[in-house]
Amino acid sequence: MSEIVEFLEARLAEDEAVALKAGGSEAEWLYRAEYDNETGNEVVWANSRSEEWLGPAQKKPYVSYGRYVTMDHEGCLPAVDEDDGTHIARHDPARILREVAAKRAIVKAYEDADIRAHDTYGGYEDILNGESNGLERALELLTAAYSDHPDFDPDWPL
Repeated sequence: MSEIVEFLEARLAEDEAVALKAGGSEAEWLYRAEYDNETGNEVVWANSRSEEWLGPAQKKPYVSYGRYVTMDHEGCLPAVDEDDGTHIARHDPARILREVAAKRAIVKAYEDADIRAHDTYGGYEDILNGESNGLERALELLTAAYSDHPDFDPDWPL
């Protein structure tokens, strides 16, 4: 099982590094499915929002965003459709960091349960082995998400 644990920990470290580079827990991306004057129907970084008052007759501020996921080659029109935009915004760096933390907690729970299962508890071995086996299965299933990685072993149980 240590090969799967090492593989999974390496992939989680990669996911974390990419998410941190893309703004980390501060990077909240927005996307509104219907055309919206504020976001221009773009995937935008919420934290880059700014307002500007262009004149006294203006009823509301001009809102812009300093960071966009994609635009067309002229920088005028959105380059993603509704389904893509919703997906990109849903999987922003902040969410990925939360997922990495949750998956690491599962790895730690497996390692702790495996240690306890190998200790002698007089009558509790079956319960502890069951906990360890269940968490081992969870790790195997988490690893399946990375089946396209070159270090993935297709012989691992999934």
